[in-house]
Amino acid sequence: MRPSAFCNAGPEHGDAHVSQSRARSALSSASCAPRTPGLAVLSSRAGRLARPQEARMSGCAMRNRHCRGAPLTAELFPETRRCHRIAAGAVLLGGWAQSQALALTAGVDAVIASAPWRHMQTPGGRAMSTANSNCGPLGWQSDALGYRYLRTDPESGRAWPAMPAVFWSLAVAAAEEAGYPGFAPDACLLNRYAPGARLSLHRDQDERDAAAPIVSVSLGLPATFLFGGARREDPCHRLPLYHGDVVVWGGPTRFHYHGVLPVPDGHHPLVGRFRINLTFRKVR
Repeated sequence: MRPSAFCNAGPEHGDAHVSQSRARSALSSASCAPRTPGLAVLSSRAGRLARPQEARMSGCAMRNRHCRGAPLTAELFPETRRCHRIAAGAVLLGGWAQSQALALTAGVDAVIASAPWRHMQTPGGRAMSTANSNCGPLGWQSDALGYRYLRTDPESGRAWPAMPAVFWSLAVAAAEEAGYPGFAPDACLLNRYAPGARLSLHRDQDERDAAAPIVSVSLGLPATFLFGGARREDPCHRLPLYHGDVVVWGGPTRFHYHGVLPVPDGHHPLVGRFRINLTFRKVR
């Protein structure tokens, strides 16, 4: 993974603390240091060190009734930027999409107007707690036939809505910032989490292009992201995610298990009583 100027998260590095002068380009100053417990993040507005909820290790196989999230701190100041190396090949770009949030939510509205939210069924016949939709040339589908990608929306018979330009450009730029240049997503899965909705531990393995990373964008309510290992029973990092955070993973962690703990109740001024996640993948 080739680190960028924003995220100098090489094998021996963890966090970067940078100010919000530009959202999608190399910032004027950045520093990365090995992640240590209790490491504080500098808030440029407060002019002092603010201590966010620390990502913790917890043995969990989700089943996640056994993997409870700790209370999240208040959302960090908009000026705050942090770059955290979660694991080899996996990076958190904290707050990186905040400047594009209005355009992203407008894009969500446009997609949903053509392909409304629906609760897909697992192959075992259970309704997913998240509401879903897709945009781009390919859309992810789950039902009694299994997990797969389709070119058309099975509910309408029409092609999935085109991927909004702001979606594509942000995903490509975020991947490059995380060290994955040349990312060209052909699928975007939209997930809407109401309070209490969660995502069980799983790994994304339905894509033919295993070399491309996954880019995940968080909007709205905060949530606790679980990032585990190559086996379901491996310990999980618990990582608080806030509005505008982007997680990118690939390379040695491309097929690692990950999930989301039940989303706590709340209200976000832009998204309301929901968390919306955009997951970008290169399928073919």
